[in-house]
Amino acid sequence: MSSGPKWVIGVDPDAVKSGIGIYKNGSLDSLAMWSFVELLEVLRSFSEKSDLILVVEDVESIRPTFKRQKTSQAAMQKISQNVGQVKQAARHIREVAEHEGVTVVMQRPLTGWLKKAKEDASLFNKLTGWTGRSNADTRDAAMLGLHYIRGQHGDGAGFDGDKKTKKELHKK
Repeated sequence: MSSGPKWVIGVDPDAVKSGIGIYKNGSLDSLAMWSFVELLEVLRSFSEKSDLILVVEDVESIRPTFKRQKTSQAAMQKISQNVGQVKQAARHIREVAEHEGVTVVMQRPLTGWLKKAKEDASLFNKLTGWTGRSNADTRDAAMLGLHYIRGQHGDGAGFDGDKKTKKELHKK
């Protein structure tokens, strides 16, 4: 990945701690859960902002919450409140990163087999080569970064990947 940025950080925003996936020179380097302040400190630590791309899940593109069967009004209000907090966190992350001179790519939530890697650690490990610990939020963040690295650069389409690779990944 010599022509692209040295660092790509995928962010699955959250009101308390966001999932983080960090790529260095195109390879997954680390996963973490960071507070807003921790993310800000890391962004400020980069002396060459051109070496960094921040790929943030665009939660603004998610439709509003709708009534769910067998869900009380109080539970629905809590879900709506949580969604609003996550959307605000994403706005703050974008604002601060841009203020710090970091390029931000807002990426529509991933779909299909890329999104499946959020819940399926085995699939995630096969896609990324990761062997360490992870959770759904860090895997989602890492997949956002991988999506950017593989060339879609935030257009929301999701990369299809090589069909042979997809078949191999689903072999048991």
